[in-house]
Amino acid sequence: MSDTNFRFIVVCVALLAIVGGVIDLIMPSEVVKMGTSYMDTLQPELEGVPLWQLLLVVLPSTIVTIASFIGLLLFKRWGRTLYLIGFVLSIPIYCYSGVLVVGPLAQVFMDFSAYGSGFILALCYFSPISVRFSGKVDTDSVE
Repeated sequence: MSDTNFRFIVVCVALLAIVGGVIDLIMPSEVVKMGTSYMDTLQPELEGVPLWQLLLVVLPSTIVTIASFIGLLLFKRWGRTLYLIGFVLSIPIYCYSGVLVVGPLAQVFMDFSAYGSGFILALCYFSPISVRFSGKVDTDSVE
């Protein structure tokens, strides 16, 4: 796999995640709105949380995510490590986040993004392109 192909995959996975996160805002569905309002009656735990507490979680995770993607695009060892740490730490978040109501199209984008994240990790650690993250290899020798 060439460097360009790997970078293309990384950018596509990032775009899939972004589109999956905002598509319900762009194309709202009445079913999703009804499901979200019902879910809020069952789990209103975010209503009393101050904005600064949410930012304490969201801001660092966003910075780490952006940094890991930049590190992957530049073939930095720390980028690969950050991406792996972020991937592993996101698993418990799913367990404790509760119910999430999303539309079918958003779910498709988020699923492809999750599959792509696993694919990127496999490439970073178990494919010939993994040697690019050591920093000791000539760029023309990996194809």
